[in-house]
Amino acid sequence: MESLMKSLQKHVTCSICLDTYTNPKTIACLHTFCCHCLERHARTSARNGKFLCPECQAEMTLPDENRFDKLPTSFHHNSLLSVLGVRQVGDGSEISCDICKKTSLEISYCFDCEKLMCSDCKNAHELFRNAAFKGHKVTPVKQFQDKDYEAMLRRQSFCSQQYHEREPTRFYCTECEMCVCQICINTTHKPHGVEPIEKAADNAKSEILTLAEIMEERITTCDASIRQIEEMEAEMEANVASSKREVSRATDQIVAKARELERDNITALENTRLLNAQKFNSAKQQLQSFAKQFTQAVDLPRRLFKLIRAQILYKTTNKLRPVLKTSTTFQSHHFRLVHQRCLKLYTMTV
Repeated sequence: MESLMKSLQKHVTCSICLDTYTNPKTIACLHTFCCHCLERHARTSARNGKFLCPECQAEMTLPDENRFDKLPTSFHHNSLLSVLGVRQVGDGSEISCDICKKTSLEISYCFDCEKLMCSDCKNAHELFRNAAFKGHKVTPVKQFQDKDYEAMLRRQSFCSQQYHEREPTRFYCTECEMCVCQICINTTHKPHGVEPIEKAADNAKSEILTLAEIMEERITTCDASIRQIEEMEAEMEANVASSKREVSRATDQIVAKARELERDNITALENTRLLNAQKFNSAKQQLQSFAKQFTQAVDLPRRLFKLIRAQILYKTTNKLRPVLKTSTTFQSHHFRLVHQRCLKLYTMTV
């Protein structure tokens, strides 16, 4: 109870508007919200007659005719709101009198009537103390201690039916499953089965405790399943990480082998290039030598044609002709061989 009193504001704060509850309503998952906040949330997010709880995301069915005001009222939170209002009197807040409904800073509480009273109603209460309210404990709320707040939280509820508001709900209608007052029993709930609210509470408490034990077993099962999933997830993460490292290692080996093959092939190609370059160079030198010899063989007759007389030229020509023919035939043969060898080298390197 002490921890509840210390965190009272937290327990009466709507998680939608983040403000103090206004007409708190409880939905099937037992989460509570302001009536207008819940209605606005449901209307904007509903799909196919369903909406999700803003707290736990459980799927809820829209109330009949979309009457959110007909949802169960959270009497527990209303009690907490009453206690919060009483505690805020010291901060200058006014409280409504349970009897005349007038708001006032000077509010007292009768622990026997379980009513908040303004100064006028308190004076009227005192006038009848000896006749009707003898022994009643009345304390100004500004003088409340923690035990007084606890007593307020345990006070009984009053009927919500029109014209029954001052009647305490001391009975439970088993047919309608709701708390009723004496007037309700004599009127609208007269043919229904009714039992004292204390008996109904004891029966409900026993049933709730049994259901709570079942829920605790389910919670234990869920926790065990969650731990199993977490272990499986951790194992999966470890396996994936190990596989990633193995893939990287294999890839590094493949890349290293490819680099090694690259170096070997480049070296072999370079050696082939050098060898063929030497052959090309040798062939080129031979061809250059042939070209020089051809040039010399052509230049000599030309010079002789210009300098020597016809008789001498004829004799010289007759001597040079077989030499030139032999030289030409020999060199042409070697030229063709060198040229063919060059072509063969070229086709081998392409």
